[in-house]
Amino acid sequence: GLLDPYVGFELVSKLKEKIEIPIHLHSHATTGMSTTTAIKCIEAGLDNVDTSISSMSMTYGHSPTETLIGILNNTKYDTNIDLEKLVPIATHFRKMRKKYSEFEGSLRGVDARIISSQVPGGMLTNLENQLKEQNAIDRFDEVIDEIPKVRSDLGFIPLVTPTSQIVGTQAVINVLGNERYKTITKETASLLKGEYGSTPSPVNKALQEKILNGELPITCRPADLLCNDEFIKTKQKFISLIKEKNIAIEPNEENILTYALFPEVGVQFFENKDNSEFFESAPLEFTQDKDNFYKVLINESEYLVKYSKTGEPEIFDENDSIKKDMSNSNPVNDTGVVIKAPLSGNIFKIIKNENESLALDDTVIVLEAMKMETTIKTPVPGKVLKIFVKNGDKVSAGDPLFEVAE
Repeated sequence: GLLDPYVGFELVSKLKEKIEIPIHLHSHATTGMSTTTAIKCIEAGLDNVDTSISSMSMTYGHSPTETLIGILNNTKYDTNIDLEKLVPIATHFRKMRKKYSEFEGSLRGVDARIISSQVPGGMLTNLENQLKEQNAIDRFDEVIDEIPKVRSDLGFIPLVTPTSQIVGTQAVINVLGNERYKTITKETASLLKGEYGSTPSPVNKALQEKILNGELPITCRPADLLCNDEFIKTKQKFISLIKEKNIAIEPNEENILTYALFPEVGVQFFENKDNSEFFESAPLEFTQDKDNFYKVLINESEYLVKYSKTGEPEIFDENDSIKKDMSNSNPVNDTGVVIKAPLSGNIFKIIKNENESLALDDTVIVLEAMKMETTIKTPVPGKVLKIFVKNGDKVSAGDPLFEVAE
């Protein structure tokens, strides 16, 4: 919902003077401007506008369909849609929304911070999901503040897929790591190298030099650097892989491109295509009882209380839980430096082996987190003493990954 009414009016007016194709407006309602913007754009000659049925509208969604119809009723822009026929549709989705409430974001109503941070509505829910995965939803406001800074460092790239994901994920990592750019995703590095093409404004030079490490950035069209037989090589690699793993799937263009774009996740998808248990379970019915957790402070000690309608309340000493979690973690020796996961995610690739020598900043593990690849490097030179994980493992933030002897 970042398009304001008067800019929208001017934009549509100018476009109508220059082009003949229909103009379609898509605007989320997070900033509270979407309905007014839609009306001004309609007055300027807009052809189509996206709306949401009222029971699914506003905040992360669009302006309500019924509201726009009501505003335009008995005007020259009248839609001639019968509002009464929309009532059962709104009722249906009101029930459906309760069923899927567990997947909704935490924002309610209008959030005017978005006007200054320039975070589009669709990006907000993704950020919240990322922070929930990292058990860090309490740092949401910090991430919102970090996003404009990262966007500036990356040359003010547009906050649309996929570049919004690059900015958002790097902002999350900067906040959770308590140090800006201590960990840099593969995609952020690729953008700074010029692999996504030129940016609207120059990127942060110091950050770019850190990534380039003496190399030159790409200044031409990145796709021009691809080999002519790139697709053929990828297809051959894919055919060998599905034979090796005995995956019954056609090596057609769609599947090859899926593998090329998502080597790890794509293969897992192909392997489990007929295994419903591998994927997310269906959402709980909204009629089911849900346990509630509360933090209680007693004599300066904090306790976690679980309350369920179907059973007696249970009290957990959080300190005991922490001790239990620590006792279940992987063994760690005192003879070297233990490198822990900065984020929750999956082990995408282990680059180094045990007993292998390491130079400073050598990449040891590639972690897939929040749909991005993050390289885990050694902060000291030495030798790999122990690797605590294997390819495909799921890890939580703080889990030990490997140990280095200086």
